[in-house]
Amino acid sequence: MTERGFSGRRTERGLTMVELMVGMVIALIGSIVIFQVFLVSENYKRSTTGGSDAIQSANFSLYQLEREFSGAGAGLARMTNMWGCLVQARRASTVVLGPGAAAFPAPFNVFASTNVRIAPALISDGGGATPDVVLGISGANDSVNTPVVVTGAPTATNVSLASTLGVRQNDLLMVVEQGATGNPCPLAQVDSPDPLWSPPVPPMPLMPNPVAFAANDSWTTGFSGYSASAKVANLGPAVCPVGVPCERPRFVAFGVGTDPAGFTSALLTYDLLFGAEAPFNGEPISIADNVVNLQAVYGVAATPTDPTVAQWVPPTAPWDLANLTNGGAVSADLIARIRAVRITVVARNAQWEKDPVSPATVTLFADLPAAAQVTVNLTAAERQYRYRQFDVVIPLRNMLLANN
Repeated sequence: MTERGFSGRRTERGLTMVELMVGMVIALIGSIVIFQVFLVSENYKRSTTGGSDAIQSANFSLYQLEREFSGAGAGLARMTNMWGCLVQARRASTVVLGPGAAAFPAPFNVFASTNVRIAPALISDGGGATPDVVLGISGANDSVNTPVVVTGAPTATNVSLASTLGVRQNDLLMVVEQGATGNPCPLAQVDSPDPLWSPPVPPMPLMPNPVAFAANDSWTTGFSGYSASAKVANLGPAVCPVGVPCERPRFVAFGVGTDPAGFTSALLTYDLLFGAEAPFNGEPISIADNVVNLQAVYGVAATPTDPTVAQWVPPTAPWDLANLTNGGAVSADLIARIRAVRITVVARNAQWEKDPVSPATVTLFADLPAAAQVTVNLTAAERQYRYRQFDVVIPLRNMLLANN
């Protein structure tokens, strides 16, 4: 009888091709799910981050606007026949405001450099949903904010004042003729032997009388042609001493446009009086990017002496820029009635969304009468972004002093 031996080897079974493919499909599906989760999570993260950036841009924009316009009209109170007065100014022998001045950069060229008029706040209507451009004007004298009486007819080179207290070297003086209409309001810089004096040398505590003008920064004729009935406003320093921070007069405008870095939707600012100086050399300053719209309305009183806002009006006739800057008596009366501005800033989330996430139509100032509302129609491409709308009411507190 023959015995059979055992080889001792176990039968081993491997994966079939079908099993291997099934495993690969399961792994692939798992990878797709995981990457999809990551993609959705990243989209949410970008939307949240973009929304936060939009909120910060809008909040900072409103902070700058409120800071500017809350002080609008400072140093211009109690100046009879001042509203609507044509400003004439030279800086370093170059005309910056008045006949012959170079145009402002876009979008601020809506204000004619040859026709800047004294008003605490001016709004240039963009038309429909096109962004508006706003301008605030104020002085920066830290000691005297009331007009100074002259003691004789001013000249091309100097002016005699009843008191020089509060007048310093390099200050900008503005003359207004009492009882006259149509006369311009030229600016003249108080003379200084050294416009860039350095600490610890202080400014002169009391200027000699008459106060002399700096030859290269006065208007062509200084204050000649004005009578002893004129009054002078001190708008504050035209030059800040080296190493000493100071506030200068403000002719500051805000608008939406393309900034020097190439952002096509940014809130820009430009100083109509000092913007041509270094370091900006005529270039607008970017405040915040992804700001796509700015709209503004006036809060006006029923009469020039009424301190309260009676109604909110859009910057259209009779409150349009052309009418407020024509230099007429009616124009001055309208400017004297401005008590506040209400500004809406619209910021856009930088994150593009696959599907439309914004409505086709957005209404700004929806709580105001229909004439003051602004309807914004978004294109299909624009609806694939999210928008944030911020609104602020800014009282012009200095206007309460203007007629009291």
